[in-house]
Amino acid sequence: MRLNKYIAQSGIASRRKADALTLNGNVRINGQVVRELGTQVQPDDTVEVNGVVIEPTEKKVYVLLNKPVGFVTTMKDEYDRPIVSDLITDINERLFIILHHDNSYTSYRFHMDKDHCVLLAFHL
Repeated sequence: MRLNKYIAQSGIASRRKADALTLNGNVRINGQVVRELGTQVQPDDTVEVNGVVIEPTEKKVYVLLNKPVGFVTTMKDEYDRPIVSDLITDINERLFIILHHDNSYTSYRFHMDKDHCVLLAFHL
């Protein structure tokens, strides 16, 4: 697994910020400082960021949000309007909206229509 992905999956930083940590010499693999982007992490490697051993997590969090009127669907608004990420306090990476008010499903990452199946562990 690429080092920036490993760091991102540990919850420390986004992939882009993980690259900056690497370039700044804040990352060690098996005790050795790593500054090369794209370095591969092996399953038996020990990775440290700022002296703290990290491990990626398999846990993912999905949020179903009924966007209130007046909030805009963006992560940063140049007009300082309320944004959806203000409603969720534990977002440290990215927020992808998959269901629009017109019931069309969209994947912003790949710019293509997609169908989504959601299995809930509770009743709405």
